[in-house]
Amino acid sequence: MNKNQLGGYRAREIGNSFEELFKNLCERHSIVCVRIPNAARTFKNKFGKLITVPAKSPFDFLITKAGRSACIDTKTIEDGNFSYSMIDFKQVDRLLETSRSVPSGYVVWYRSLDMVYFYSANQLKINHIVTGK
Repeated sequence: MNKNQLGGYRAREIGNSFEELFKNLCERHSIVCVRIPNAARTFKNKFGKLITVPAKSPFDFLITKAGRSACIDTKTIEDGNFSYSMIDFKQVDRLLETSRSVPSGYVVWYRSLDMVYFYSANQLKINHIVTGK
């Protein structure tokens, strides 16, 4: 495993740990927390061979309490800088669609600061319009 692969593996493990922590904290506060699994698409290539391609879910969790719901995608960041290059704007567009009905956005854990923030899909989209990315 090369250095980049190792870094990617470590980032996925940290992300998975935060997702588990988020789910446990929700349950501790009597919030129903449903993990939305990633899927896969299968199609035939031009040679007729079946190809399976992973398809990312539009967000990680649907949470609900007392008749109110939200769509949440979790992110973890080592330092205190949330770089907008980390944002998947196709995902933000999907979160904006759901935000018409329920609050939707990113829950970001700044590990070095041990702080968690919520950024709504609208906040994320405003930066997308301003930066043009």
